[in-house]
Amino acid sequence: MSDFENIVKHHIITYPSMKITDLYKLAFQAAMGPGHAVPDRSSAEKWIKKEIVSMDIYSDRDIIDPICKTNGLVRVNLRPFVKSEGDISSLLDAFIATANDFRPEISNLKNYWKTITNMAKTEKIFFDTGDLDDFFRSVELKSFPAVHHSDIYRDSYKPAYRVVYRKFFDSICTKKQLTST
Repeated sequence: MSDFENIVKHHIITYPSMKITDLYKLAFQAAMGPGHAVPDRSSAEKWIKKEIVSMDIYSDRDIIDPICKTNGLVRVNLRPFVKSEGDISSLLDAFIATANDFRPEISNLKNYWKTITNMAKTEKIFFDTGDLDDFFRSVELKSFPAVHHSDIYRDSYKPAYRVVYRKFFDSICTKKQLTST
């Protein structure tokens, strides 16, 4: 089983209400990184501060969720990060550094999606392969845009996170003694 298959399975177990849009968002983030979300430092800082003060209550399981083992991207969940007294400025620095350093690859997105459809074909995950193919064709026609999580995912899990390189997160942990998975 590939590393990305393990990550997909982890996310489906952790977030069982995932829809096709959420699978695409996972593959998109693994292949394209967080660059689309960082117009400039000031905007990114306002966004994270606003998100932190308006986060809905939800019990995130972990501070981080893996996105891609190959390139080391993770989602840093804001609620447990803040609860562990993580330094928001350092997380913002890590987020921006990741966005600036990451090199998006459409070919990786296509490969990750192929992994997802193969998992569905072999019943490792329970999504209709025709629906997966239709969704991917629709985003391909739009030049693979970033998407929001599905309504059911947002309602169920209240996602609030930033995508960063794991190495940058580990550096933050070293400074603040946060525990991570």
